[in-house]
Amino acid sequence: MNAKSRIRVGVDVGGTKIALALVDTVSHICSEVPRFEVAPYKEGDNLVERLVSEIENLYQQDGYSQEDIRGIGIGSPGPLDLKTGTILNTPNMPMLQNYNLKDAVQQQAGVPVEINNDANCFVLGEALAGEAKDGDIVLGVTLGTGYGFGIIFNKKVYEGATGTAAEIAHCPYQESMLEKNYISGHGLSRMYTDRTGQKLSGIDIARRAEDGEPEALEAFKEFGMHLGKSFAWFVNILDPDYIVVGGSIAKNWEFFRKSMFETLYEYINPGPREHLKIVPSELGESAAIIGAAGLIRNE
Repeated sequence: MNAKSRIRVGVDVGGTKIALALVDTVSHICSEVPRFEVAPYKEGDNLVERLVSEIENLYQQDGYSQEDIRGIGIGSPGPLDLKTGTILNTPNMPMLQNYNLKDAVQQQAGVPVEINNDANCFVLGEALAGEAKDGDIVLGVTLGTGYGFGIIFNKKVYEGATGTAAEIAHCPYQESMLEKNYISGHGLSRMYTDRTGQKLSGIDIARRAEDGEPEALEAFKEFGMHLGKSFAWFVNILDPDYIVVGGSIAKNWEFFRKSMFETLYEYINPGPREHLKIVPSELGESAAIIGAAGLIRNE
């Protein structure tokens, strides 16, 4: 290898663990995917030291040197200041609150670093290497504890004027907000509780849906209806080629897809009804790593 190598490092920073990998010129993971826990690190500098050590071990064991690495892309929970690369008041990672992760990693690793929201990186990964790779306008959502949303135009993240484009989780919806009581794990649990009086996790509700329990199936049906309504606004404004659905709740795709499509088609224009493709994530947890690496452009 030489200084013109285009190998990149993709890093997916999560609330409990960090995963990383080498990504090649065609956006394929071309290394092992090591992971390590976040909890033992109480200071941001200590966490970055471990991360850079993992990165160096990864490329060295595959026969690369620092000169071969074009850059490091990082997908991180928000909120973020994208202009400076600072993680702001993120609730689940106190060691990184108000911490300039971009500068810290760049100084220790000695290569360019880019950082973006983890949901944006997920969608970018799917647009580069997943089922949406032939789309020019790709939307994506992560359904789990929260409701993450991202927009990709021509293989680049659309960030907006202040870096907060597509952050719709806290938009008003009915008597509450989209994420709080509707499109999230909490929302799904609330829908089930409303029907049964029982408080269960999304995992337990999914198990009951698999067993054919009517109340669990109805909760997922309602979830899909709210999801379809939220998609309708974006489809009518942006007219995308694809919407990619990921996150832990997306594993239950078959339980909410029908009501999601029915509701969406009720509110969108005729053209998108024929053109738009909505697909579950093909890449899974690899999408965020590939998308993070995609923040480092090949040009």
